[in-house]
Amino acid sequence: MLCAVLGGCWVSEGEIASQLEMETDTGDLNALHITSVNPAYGPSNGGVEVVVTLVESCVDPVVHFGEDSATVTQSAGNQVVVTSPTQGGGQSVDVDVQCAAGAAKMEAAYTVYEDASGLVSSAGEFSWIQYIGEYWNEDAKDFGFAYLYLFKPTDFDLGRFYGSEMDQCVSGYGLDGVPVELLDSMPQTVTLQAGSLEVQIPYVPEENRYATEVSAEEFILNMDYTLMPFGARAPWSTETVNEFLSTPSGAFSISAPAMDGPAPPNVYQSFELVWPGAGQGDYVVAVINRFVEDVVVEEVRCLLTDDGAHQVDSEVFLSWTKRELITIRLGRVMRPDAVFSHDLSGSGFVGIHWVLGAGIQN
Repeated sequence: MLCAVLGGCWVSEGEIASQLEMETDTGDLNALHITSVNPAYGPSNGGVEVVVTLVESCVDPVVHFGEDSATVTQSAGNQVVVTSPTQGGGQSVDVDVQCAAGAAKMEAAYTVYEDASGLVSSAGEFSWIQYIGEYWNEDAKDFGFAYLYLFKPTDFDLGRFYGSEMDQCVSGYGLDGVPVELLDSMPQTVTLQAGSLEVQIPYVPEENRYATEVSAEEFILNMDYTLMPFGARAPWSTETVNEFLSTPSGAFSISAPAMDGPAPPNVYQSFELVWPGAGQGDYVVAVINRFVEDVVVEEVRCLLTDDGAHQVDSEVFLSWTKRELITIRLGRVMRPDAVFSHDLSGSGFVGIHWVLGAGIQN
């Protein structure tokens, strides 16, 4: 079950809006004036390089974020570069600059987000499904899809949808709805970029997620996709998230059972599931469906180490009737390396290359 406990306090949409609409200076303190603080947000564990720009030149600056001292690393003319201090998350703090000639203050100029290291702010799947075997009808065309959730940081891994333990297959495994707390304001579209390629994923309000079909040109193997800035409110409007999505490398197939042939193979109750290129993904997932007259009567899900093989035991299946049809969908999964700079959370939006074959139970 997905953990819904947040990684800490989250700054509300209203607080962010007030930050963006604030005046550049709240008063005349010895005639010095702050014009900008960039970036205007960061995680609670500090360490962010922040540029404070004033109208006037500043000599011998001393800078505070709220009650805490920021470390000055550079000062030239009217710009002061500092490293943000460690502070409590979920607040907006004033920025004060003391110079030899006077002082300046900008209220609520810097927003502190709770450090969410080890948590993720997104979940979803960017997938391409490839049919193998010559026995499918003409309507069975390779296809791709993407679905993406954006939410407040939480503990999540997409692998939990396929199993609770690694290297196991489970019949009827599934999770209830994912209890995540969505962001306050959802933009209409997010854009992923890979070189000159842009992939647009629109928001579907009735599903509380982004979803779209993906073309063969949009799903590129061994590629990192960047999440481009989106939305109208900080930090989403200004943040570029590199390696937000990563896709697996190389071709993928099922070596055994031998499904890539002119007819579906006979598959026995216990069988060895084999695939090439071990170690190229973070893990592998599989979905094995039993059919009776085109109706799925049993679904088995597997969460597997990408070591090239797994023994699927007969005890996994509730029933096994000879001459019934089964399908095996096997996917190699890549986790991304993305980090959201405002709270240090990561991306749980994975890339999966699937292959899909069929067999006859024997």
